[in-house]
Amino acid sequence: MILQYFNMRDAMPLHFVCATMAGFTACIFGSPFDVTKTRMMAGKYSGVVDCVSTTFRSEGFGAFYKGFVPNFMRLASWNITMFITYEQLKGYVFPPVKKE
Repeated sequence: MILQYFNMRDAMPLHFVCATMAGFTACIFGSPFDVTKTRMMAGKYSGVVDCVSTTFRSEGFGAFYKGFVPNFMRLASWNITMFITYEQLKGYVFPPVKKE
């Protein structure tokens, strides 16, 4: 979609933007589960439902996004490294076919 709507070439800047967006999306959807898992590991709750409801009642919805920035930095940097490397290697293994 970015390639189409923003008129970008299929090159490293496009891969960088897409990888960053993938990291952001992963954080948006994954952070609540990550926070719940971390709190469950502390052993203070009787179950997942108890953990989620107690956290929501005592700290609000924002509590599920604690540590969002460090988590985003970790996931974005991983996605950038992985996707740019993947796209570069893919270009060497499967070079573009020239149309006649």
